[in-house]
Amino acid sequence: MGKTLAVCALLNNAEASALKIDRTLKLLRPILDEAVIGISTQTTDSTQEIVEATVADWSIPVTVFPYEWQNNFSHAINTLLEKANADWSMRLHQDMRPDLRDLDALRSFVDTEDGTYDIIRAREVYLEGRDFRCNREFLFRRGTGYDGIIWESPVYVPGKEHGTIAENDVTPDRELFSPFTIVHDGKHGAAQYYRDLTVRERMRVRELRRTAESASDFYHVGRRYQLLQVTHQQSTSMNAHSAFSASAELEPSEPAPHIQLGDLAKRQGREEKAAEHFMHARELGSTVASNRIERLYKAREPRKCVFEV
Repeated sequence: MGKTLAVCALLNNAEASALKIDRTLKLLRPILDEAVIGISTQTTDSTQEIVEATVADWSIPVTVFPYEWQNNFSHAINTLLEKANADWSMRLHQDMRPDLRDLDALRSFVDTEDGTYDIIRAREVYLEGRDFRCNREFLFRRGTGYDGIIWESPVYVPGKEHGTIAENDVTPDRELFSPFTIVHDGKHGAAQYYRDLTVRERMRVRELRRTAESASDFYHVGRRYQLLQVTHQQSTSMNAHSAFSASAELEPSEPAPHIQLGDLAKRQGREEKAAEHFMHARELGSTVASNRIERLYKAREPRKCVFEV
């Protein structure tokens, strides 16, 4: 018997992305059985009206609700996932969509999956074709969600309150690294946005660093510094390292900052330090860290030379 599929999205001041939201939802509609859309209470534009107009004539169950931001990405995504009744939920946001070429395959997977996996990861790319992150959690079996305050945190089966480790964590063998692709096509996709940064906007990143207070604040400041380095070839590694270190200190049980610190160390050629950070993240429950460690040690293996005779 075929399973059901929901789309779950959290939107905030998405008026500028109105056409993309409308187009994405309408293109997804044929493969969906449910839609759950949270509108941030920080929204000051017509996002809710745009969404309501788009889904007004849909025959499937649609939930549009106000979401009060808790400065906790896991809480936000988990709230969406918990409101969905479908067997599987697809996580999206206003500048993110599945590759349209994958839609039939997505529907086929949901209809025929046999219970082997709880989490389906997809390759994440930006319009210019460069991968900034890989293997993003994309499809969630009903009953799964995130743990911690940052959504790169380990995935779990809810067993306790938000932000605590559940006893029945999703193990790596329950995650599928699929060939599906997630496409970012807006300013929040980061690469396109930071490519066009002005001096004033770069100053804004420094201001965010100055006013950061929580582990989540420092983590995302670190990510911004990383992207500045990638897109503007600016030397921001020390700033990123400082921000991620502060995030790790404020939230010792959170693996995500250690993964980013490991990535920084790896780029600088400090493989032992990178391995140390990845292993610490793995001890904190990160399955992503296990993949980083595997790739790190695989890269150390001597390459075989093939000579033509």
